[in-house]
Amino acid sequence: TMSAVWLKLITIVCLSCTALSGPERSEVVWKEIGGAFTIQCRSEPNQEFLTLRRGIREDIQIFYKVGTSEKNEIAAEFRDRLQFNGVFPNIDLLIKNLTSDDTGPYWCEYARFDSKSAAFITKKGNGSVLLVVRGEPHQSLY
Repeated sequence: TMSAVWLKLITIVCLSCTALSGPERSEVVWKEIGGAFTIQCRSEPNQEFLTLRRGIREDIQIFYKVGTSEKNEIAAEFRDRLQFNGVFPNIDLLIKNLTSDDTGPYWCEYARFDSKSAAFITKKGNGSVLLVVRGEPHQSLY
C-alpha cells in the first residue's frame, strides 16, 4: 500500500525534516485512521501567499491562500476534510477523517512578490510535518 511505501521512506524524510535550515520547525506526527491533525503554518508578516504542499518533491498543492483576502483554494480530495482558521500569515489547517493515503510530508510554503527582481520569493514557513497514519481507529469498549 501507499502507506507502506511512506513508512519505508520515513527515515529519509525524517533526515530531510531535521535538515531544514534556518528557523523552520518540523516534526513527525503519528495518527490513527479516522483521526485528525492540525498543521500550524507560521511566518513573518511580510508574506503575501501561503501554499500547503504535500510530497517529498512538494508537488501536490492541498491549500492555497492569498494573504488577508477571502481568496483560497482547497484540493478536491480535501474539500470536505480541511478547515482553516487564524490571521494570515499564521494559519492553522485541520485535516479530518484521516486515511492511510494521507501519510507523507506536508510543507508550509510562503511567497511574496519582490519588485526589485520582479519575481516571487518563496520560503518554507514553520509547521512542516511528516504525518504517518496507521492502524484502525480505537474501538469503544461500550
